[in-house]
Amino acid sequence: MNEYRVSWYILIDEKGGIEGRSLLRGDPDHFDVVLATFKEKLSKEYNVRQSSIFILDTVEMN
Repeated sequence: MNEYRVSWYILIDEKGGIEGRSLLRGDPDHFDVVLATFKEKLSKEYNVRQSSIFILDTVEMN
C-alpha cells in the first residue's frame, strides 16, 4: 500500500467551488479504482455529479 496526497476541486456552480486535499492509501497497480471510489464519496458528500469533481494533482508520499 502506498500513500498519496490528492488535490481536488469541486465545481458547485458558475460562481465557484470547493478546493481541498486528501490523503489516500492504495495499491499503485489499482490506484485508478481507489481514485474512482474517492470521487464517488466526494460526490455523495457534496451532492454533486462526479463530472463536477476535478483531480488537480496526485503526489505519491514516501
